[in-house]
Amino acid sequence: MSNDRNALVLRVVVAGVVVFGTVVVVPILKPNPDWVLLGVGHFAVILAVAFVFIPLLRRLRADAARLALSDERAEIEHQNFEELFRQAPDGLLTIGGDGLISTVNEALESMFGYEADELVGQSVEMLMPERFRVRHHDLRTAWMSNPTRQPLGAGGEFWGQHKDDTEFPIDCALNPCQVEGIAAIATVRDVTDRRQAEDAVDAYARRFERSNEEFEGFASIAAHDLQEPLRKVEIFADRIVATSADNLSERSRLDLERLGGSVRRMRKLIDDLHAYSQVSARGRTFTSVDLGVLTAKVVSELHDRVEETDGEVNVGPLPVIDADPTQMSQLIGNLITNALKFHRPGTAPQVTVEGEIVDNERIGGPPICRLTVRDNGIAIEEAYVDRIFSMFQHLHSPSEYSGTGIGLAVCRRIVERHGGEITVTSTPGEGTTFTVDLPVNHSPRHKSESPS
Repeated sequence: MSNDRNALVLRVVVAGVVVFGTVVVVPILKPNPDWVLLGVGHFAVILAVAFVFIPLLRRLRADAARLALSDERAEIEHQNFEELFRQAPDGLLTIGGDGLISTVNEALESMFGYEADELVGQSVEMLMPERFRVRHHDLRTAWMSNPTRQPLGAGGEFWGQHKDDTEFPIDCALNPCQVEGIAAIATVRDVTDRRQAEDAVDAYARRFERSNEEFEGFASIAAHDLQEPLRKVEIFADRIVATSADNLSERSRLDLERLGGSVRRMRKLIDDLHAYSQVSARGRTFTSVDLGVLTAKVVSELHDRVEETDGEVNVGPLPVIDADPTQMSQLIGNLITNALKFHRPGTAPQVTVEGEIVDNERIGGPPICRLTVRDNGIAIEEAYVDRIFSMFQHLHSPSEYSGTGIGLAVCRRIVERHGGEITVTSTPGEGTTFTVDLPVNHSPRHKSESPS
């Protein structure tokens, strides 16, 4: 800016000298009108050159330089676009209004096995199996009359055909294009791996469902057919002890008592297995459940257990959610019972049950109910935290803490049926906290139907 100002000042000074020489000095030296006119004319020419033509030439040179630079940048951007088009990981092709292929990239060539010159100028329908070509032609013709972005292979229902006539599933989308001579840009993706993964997941889900049904059938049979023989064994063992105690040796009497205890543990195991199998099979309709009222009822039913351990259960504020009330009672009852059972020797168990509605950690996710059951009992070693929800997990010997190792597995199964998650944290010397995150609301389908 200062350079331009200095140049302008210089031009003004030069012009001033010329004016002074033409208008003042010349008439003094040559008092002739022709000289005056000649001086004025020279002055006008000098002014024109200094203030019009020279800046104009400079401007033209600058504009020419900018135009050349702009052309160079445009060429570079064009080359960059062509390179991006060529190296794009998805298959790309441009299509004219007549449905003929204009350009393709390397990914599409590799995907279909053609060279570019084999595709350019050919109908786009050559890239799909024969059975799709007529329908696609009609769809493309209709699309040309009202071009919008349109997916063609959602769900893996669209297929491409390789040069060697092999078929493979693809996702394909048409995008309108405003470039002259090009009506659309199509993106094509080979989804063979995704389709195989989906098929594998579906097959696994079917196997899991069959396995679950078989397990539920086994548990039902076990609950029905095994309970009666075990009950009779228990009755006969107790009868022998009661009627023949005087005729039995101390060793025989102890053996019979152990037999009775083993039978009772087996019956409890069968009951727990049956309860686990029935979480999904006999789940009830989801209704509005006041967890505060429900928990108070559970604590009342556990009154004798609380007194046996000289413990205390404190129930804080709890929200209302959509849930299966029977299974919520089972969930909270199992967690409280677990806390009462695994207390530290010589320390009365203190259990606190609380809950609140919190924001979902997923962006845009619906609010969730966060239920916590906290105790001051023995801690769970970190190595076992991920295992305690599995079936038959015993972290302590039966002589220390009785149980079948199924209660927490039932809890997890209930939580998963409700679309939630259960986790545990434990601190040595302080206790354990179970955290259950549950959806507050469920869809109308869950409310009106009993999930299977």
